[in-house]
Amino acid sequence: MDKKIIIRSYKGAWKIENKIYAIQNIVLPVPINPREIGYFLAVAFSVWIFSNIIPFFEHIPVPLRYLVFPYAMTKFLLKKKLDGKMPQKYFWDWIKYIFTKHKYIERFEANSQTNKKLRISWMCSRGIGEE
Repeated sequence: MDKKIIIRSYKGAWKIENKIYAIQNIVLPVPINPREIGYFLAVAFSVWIFSNIIPFFEHIPVPLRYLVFPYAMTKFLLKKKLDGKMPQKYFWDWIKYIFTKHKYIERFEANSQTNKKLRISWMCSRGIGEE
């Protein structure tokens, strides 16, 4: 019973690896996932937007601002999970929660919590002999 039995499946055959090995005739030193490129460009674009809006970002050197920071954020967004979700999904759900904090769904209808709070007071006696 020490002999291992290998069961073959088609899982590896249908899973296609998405990597970019070359752009035109330029061979890349490391294969790149298209998702990584998308995240990198999105973060670099958002840094560009913030650097035009907030003057503090202009004092950060350009290689740090457009290469190091987007690379680090791309690795963070692809590797880490917050509350079991990808970070961008977590932050999107958090923003949705902030805007819909006072709304809830009950019996398939959207309701709001703008009505008065229910306050319960207990009419109990404080001791023996009081009525």
